[in-house]
Amino acid sequence: MGDVFVNFYVANLVIPTSRRLSGFTLTELIVTIAIAAILMAIAMPDLVTPVATTRLRTVAEEFANAIDLGRSNAILLRNTVTVCPRLATGGCQAGAPDWNSGWVLFKDSDSNGQFGGNDTLLKVHSTISGHIILGAGNTNPIMIDETGAVISQTSGASNTRTIKLTDTRSGTALYVVIGRYGRAQILLAADCRKTNSGCVYP
Repeated sequence: MGDVFVNFYVANLVIPTSRRLSGFTLTELIVTIAIAAILMAIAMPDLVTPVATTRLRTVAEEFANAIDLGRSNAILLRNTVTVCPRLATGGCQAGAPDWNSGWVLFKDSDSNGQFGGNDTLLKVHSTISGHIILGAGNTNPIMIDETGAVISQTSGASNTRTIKLTDTRSGTALYVVIGRYGRAQILLAADCRKTNSGCVYP
């Protein structure tokens, strides 16, 4: 009697439907992907900004280091050292829109702000890639005399320079502020004292 009952039970056992055994349906998968995409879109700005700021600061430090190197070499060599936007074929790029082509640092024997003649190349920095704009509209050569002071290309008078870096995705900005005596400092906009010419030492 027991065997008959077991056989009857097995024969009439209800097997779960294939929907339960096959996992997600196509509709469920599409809904899941859509929700994940929405969540990623919401979180993306929070992820982009820190990465952009890190990259921006790296480029700012590289540029500031070039200025510091220029100052130390100017004093050591007792000669003007110039930093200018790099021309792809070598030397300075006259009328460059920004510093994104990179820059060259050289002993400027005739103190004219242009590489050539008896000038000695000291360092070359390659192109700036990514979403960073470096020093747009502010590309005159940065000349440092034998005392370590930043001088004007035209008058030779001591002056200051400010180079702005901007990340085009996040809008984050940093400033490399080069003081009258050739020392470079990296500042946030909030740390700057503003003038008509831009960010200067606080």
